[in-house]
Amino acid sequence: MSNLEALDTFIDKLKDKQKAKINVIQYGIEGQRVVEELTYNGEDVHVYRSVDEEFIEEFRCENVLMNEDGRMKQYILKQCTGNFTGDTVLLFENIED
Repeated sequence: MSNLEALDTFIDKLKDKQKAKINVIQYGIEGQRVVEELTYNGEDVHVYRSVDEEFIEEFRCENVLMNEDGRMKQYILKQCTGNFTGDTVLLFENIED
């Protein structure tokens, strides 16, 4: 993983109620490019998800949180509604000693 600092900055802007935007890009096992565009408008986070540039789903979430638990750091989309309902892990990182 690279540039997690940008995601941390995005979360800081949410805490300060500042508008923000970030693209989270991941690659699937077979090389599919998954892009989650997160946009914060001062009230909620709009998530637009695509795979290989094809729309998959979009939804809104109340927050994005970072949880650090021992050897793992998780970024979680909280209280989402729309094409997806509930909480979901945006991404996670194993922390090495």
